[in-house]
Amino acid sequence: MGDSNNDLIDLNEISMDASEENQADAPPLEQSQENKNYQMENAITEIDGINFLLEKEKRNNEILLKKLKTHDQSTQVIIRNLQRKLEEVKNGRDLMLNQLVEKELSYKIDMEELTAILEDPADDITCVICLSPWQSTGAHRVVSLPCGHIFGKSCITLSIRRTKLCPKCRLQVRLPDIRFILPGTP
Repeated sequence: MGDSNNDLIDLNEISMDASEENQADAPPLEQSQENKNYQMENAITEIDGINFLLEKEKRNNEILLKKLKTHDQSTQVIIRNLQRKLEEVKNGRDLMLNQLVEKELSYKIDMEELTAILEDPADDITCVICLSPWQSTGAHRVVSLPCGHIFGKSCITLSIRRTKLCPKCRLQVRLPDIRFILPGTP
């Protein structure tokens, strides 16, 4: 049995050696607490750094959001102005179109009147002052003024001496302004 006692002693020695090693490996309670405090401080510092970065990003995002809102408002103003200008252009175009249509109708009426005059020249061979037909020679020969109106020479000569104006358009004229239309003797 001696051998089994030796075996027991060896086991006790091993068990004592193991517990001594565990105590030697384990840090003292104070070192463990200091280590935990250090880790906690590092964690707090890291969290503070992350919070700082998050706040900075939040401020940057707020600034960007304000800029986007301002840009959006400016864009809306530009769009409204462009829509207003487009409406003005459309209205101007419609007005011009209406004016062109009116002018076209006026020109058509004028053309019809001129065509009628050309087709019936008898209406165009009388003096508007005396309503007598013009002559190609003589005292009542056909003449014109610088404004283009046509009269019998004797009638327009008397009219100019009295008023010094064209009887149709009231343009100021003189006797030397009278022009003969048909060739012949004055």
